[in-house]
Amino acid sequence: MTVDPLTTYPILYVDDETANLLAVQYAFEGILPVEIARSGEEALALLESRRFAVLLSDQRMPGMSGTELCARVRERFPDVVRIILTAYADLHSAIDAVNRGQVLRYVTKPVANEELEEVLRTALEAFHANRAIRELQERALRATPARALSRRLAVQLAEPLRRLRSSLAHGGDLVIALQRAHDPPRREALLAELRHSREDAEREVRALEELRIRLDAEVVPDVAPTPALDLARIAEAAVRLRRSRLPEDVRITLAVEGTPRTFVDAATVGRVVDELLDNAVAAIARTGRGGRVEVVVGDSESTAWLAVRDDGPGVPEHARMRIFDPGYSLVGGSGFGLARARELVERAGGALDLERSDRTSFVVHLPLAERAADRSGEYPRSQSA
Repeated sequence: MTVDPLTTYPILYVDDETANLLAVQYAFEGILPVEIARSGEEALALLESRRFAVLLSDQRMPGMSGTELCARVRERFPDVVRIILTAYADLHSAIDAVNRGQVLRYVTKPVANEELEEVLRTALEAFHANRAIRELQERALRATPARALSRRLAVQLAEPLRRLRSSLAHGGDLVIALQRAHDPPRREALLAELRHSREDAEREVRALEELRIRLDAEVVPDVAPTPALDLARIAEAAVRLRRSRLPEDVRITLAVEGTPRTFVDAATVGRVVDELLDNAVAAIARTGRGGRVEVVVGDSESTAWLAVRDDGPGVPEHARMRIFDPGYSLVGGSGFGLARARELVERAGGALDLERSDRTSFVVHLPLAERAADRSGEYPRSQSA
């Protein structure tokens, strides 16, 4: 699925210099949807009134710097992708912008229109990828109404159970006191208190029974099964999101050889793909010459599969048996990424394997949902992106 930026939320460009505002608007007229603001305060007011996908802000502005503006936007409008544009190649400002405003890019002026267009298109893709992943996660959560019922049940049970435990504990203390008491009046008083404690416990048991009856009489919503998710769509969202964070000498491609659907939730698949992409990028970095990561999605008669391949140095034979061991790493990382990915896949009823091939290739196999006609039209077979 290719995102058309002209049909989505616009880009907001903030600069105190009118000439720069006019130049950017003129350069991207009919190409990208750009709106302008002349200060950080004006930009925040516009963001309050409507939705924007990207904030492109000059760094040096009177009143409110670009870094400060990005920090405020991060707090109030976290979905907006943030970019700093400045004529001052100041390392401290760059670090501040990344830490406070969580900016996607820090671009130094002067910048060619073609380069700025590529930066903005990448930001738009990141915005759409974030939205796609969040929508899939929300859809999966909405498909499990039993969670809301379980939480309500837990809240209603908490107080009567606390009182019942208290009554039982008090009764136990009274029994111990009776065993040690020899004076008849003292024993009589303890027995009377024990009867009261038993009555308190019985009252709480009745309250729990009434609660059970009320819950049993309520119409309990049917638990909707996890929807069959399009594996290619999830993979594309993960790839588009990763493209915005790739080193300049690393390329990533997506090839769709099938339209598999799986009942595994989107959040799990997204985490697995992200761990595998982290591993691939780190492997390529070891070569010092850049390379390519390829994500391929397909299906067989019984499984949906996703492969992540890279141009890194490969996995030596002696390391193949340990590659998924927690703490073991060939790329200088923590050594837990591949272990986490395999655990998530196996917990979902699938398998994660290292293929024997010329390139490093990790393949995820997931349970295949019952095949149905592809209604989206987004992923015809043998399509590449």
